[in-house]
Amino acid sequence: MQAALLAISEAAHTAVDLLALFRSIHAIIGGLLPARNFFVALHDTEHDTLSFPYFVDEHDSAPAPAPMKLDSGSLSAEVIHSGKALLLTSDGTATPRENATLGTGAASLDWLGVPLIAQSGALGALVVQSYSGDTRYTEKDKQLLQFVSAQVAAAIERKQTETRLRHIAQHDALTHLPNRKLFDDRLQVALTRARHDNERLAVLYIDLDHFKPINDTLGHGAGDRLLHEVARRISGCVRESDTVGRVGGDEFVVLLTGIKQ
Repeated sequence: MQAALLAISEAAHTAVDLLALFRSIHAIIGGLLPARNFFVALHDTEHDTLSFPYFVDEHDSAPAPAPMKLDSGSLSAEVIHSGKALLLTSDGTATPRENATLGTGAASLDWLGVPLIAQSGALGALVVQSYSGDTRYTEKDKQLLQFVSAQVAAAIERKQTETRLRHIAQHDALTHLPNRKLFDDRLQVALTRARHDNERLAVLYIDLDHFKPINDTLGHGAGDRLLHEVARRISGCVRESDTVGRVGGDEFVVLLTGIKQ
C-alpha cells in the first residue's frame, strides 16, 4: 500500500500533463484491485459541471467531451455531492446504471466510486465498474480505493495548479491568446520544422489603427472589449494549427504553418 502511495506521489511530479497522470493512476490502482473499467470524473465548481477526462471501458467509448450538469443524476455526481464512497452490486437492492446515465449503453454488474477530496474541496470521483461475475467489488475494495483517493486527489490538484500557472505564464490575461514568449517558442519550433521538411510558413503582424483615442474617449473598459473582440475575430479566421498571439497593447501576430502559397 505504501508503495502505491509513493508511486502516486511520484506520478504527480513526473507526469507531463493530466492525461499522463490519469494513465499512471489507472495503472497503480490496477495493481491494487481489478480496474479494467476505470474512469475519472472531474467537477468544475465554477460552472457546476461534470466531465470525464479519462475513461477506459471494455464495452463503451468515452462520453461526449461536452460537460454535463452536476445535477444530471449520474452516480458520479451522487458521490461528489455526498462526499461519500458508493458501492453498488447486483446482490443489493439497486442495480448500477452509470453508463445508462451517461448515455453510453451497457449497465455494469458492480459499480464502485469514491470522491476525490483535496484541500480546495471536492475535485471529482474515481470509479471502477465490472460487467462480469468473475470480478466483484467488496467493502474491502471500497476501503482500499478510499485510502488511496486522498493521495490521488492531491496529485490531481497539484497537476491542475501546474497547468493553470503554466497557462497564466504563457498567455495574455485579457485575450487569453499566447503571449510573446509562447509565440516565440512556437515560431522557433515552426522554423525548425520548415527547414527540416522544406515547408513554408508566414508571420503576420497586425497593429490596430486609432486605438489610443478609443481608450482616451470611451475608457479602458471599452478598449479592453475591443481587443477581446479583435482577438476572437482573428482567431476565427485561421486554422487550429495556426497561432494567434498578442505581443503588445494593440499588437497581434499570426503564425501560419504549412502554407502552399
